[in-house]
Amino acid sequence: MKTATKYYTPKEVALMFSIQKDTLLFYDRIGLFQPDLRKPNGYRFYSAGQLAELDAILNLRELGFSLPAIGQAMEGQSVDSFLDVMDKERGAVEAKIDALKTRLTVIGEISMRIRDAVSKEAGKLYVGSFASSPVVTVKVDTTGGYTTNDAWDKAYDELARKAGRMNICAIGSIIPLEEAQRGNPFFVRELYAVSARRCRKTIAAGRYAYTYFRGPYVDVEKHYADFLRQISEAHLVPAGDIYEELSVNIPATRKEEDFITQIRVALMD
Repeated sequence: MKTATKYYTPKEVALMFSIQKDTLLFYDRIGLFQPDLRKPNGYRFYSAGQLAELDAILNLRELGFSLPAIGQAMEGQSVDSFLDVMDKERGAVEAKIDALKTRLTVIGEISMRIRDAVSKEAGKLYVGSFASSPVVTVKVDTTGGYTTNDAWDKAYDELARKAGRMNICAIGSIIPLEEAQRGNPFFVRELYAVSARRCRKTIAAGRYAYTYFRGPYVDVEKHYADFLRQISEAHLVPAGDIYEELSVNIPATRKEEDFITQIRVALMD
């Protein structure tokens, strides 16, 4: 004897699956999950056989599948077509995970730099080991023997595009040591961005002399002579370029007097 098909109202199905009735109406409207029975008065009824299909849809939604991807999965006529959908979704999820890992690295690096900067005494000479840093660099126009604000701004815009703003942990300037020793710290040869991703270029790991300047960024150059003097008095020998990195600025603070800039240079062994 043939058993009669059991039907459920949208309200009953919604209660069964702990979802809103509006969700079922929306799925019906977009063609994702439609009732087996419609009465002339417009009433909708879902058959018992449809419940497994709705359960599958809700499970896929819980996994983060988009509605179009769920529709494609449910329309598949074979296991292979379903697996194709799953593979595409896996690729999308892996891309999201990669992006989140990058964001986590950027947040961690920025926080670490700020904490380190605020914990140090401004103007004091420090010596320590630094790990290598992956960087993206952009040359700065130094026509005339120094760097203008316009040249710096132009290079900064190019750097942000090249590195990708979401990948940047810190931005700084590279000043040739000989220019700083000649009293010309305005000569910025390159800008660099410390990146959360692998790069072809790196700032080498090693032993560095470094200091922090607290105050408006435009006044940083006034601190260079004192920094180099302290290095000399400590009988240390600088080698290579000087890296000038703004550690604390907007949005950490809007007060320029609270800006903190790190200046560091590698030391000869």
